[in-house]
Amino acid sequence: MNDWAETKIEERRLRILQAIAQDEDQTMGQARIKYVLDAWAWKDPIEVVRQEMRYLAKVGAIRLVAAGDEFVGVMKELGRQHLTHENIIEGVLVPKRSD
Repeated sequence: MNDWAETKIEERRLRILQAIAQDEDQTMGQARIKYVLDAWAWKDPIEVVRQEMRYLAKVGAIRLVAAGDEFVGVMKELGRQHLTHENIIEGVLVPKRSD
């Protein structure tokens, strides 16, 4: 995989974390995450969103809850720490200080 493609994947993961963090309960379903990503011009299929949510759960950034056929992501402490630069998650773009 080339650097550009890898950076795009890492940024998508960051945007998913940021979307979940914006919710009052820091919980968001895959359909809502896709809607937010679409608004940011990502336009990825829902399966890509699900794949990235699985990755974020695997590395401990979010907890995945299955609600029927839908995934719901719940922010975990490591995910919050990544967004505030207290901890860095490999495979997730580090947010700029202004993000």
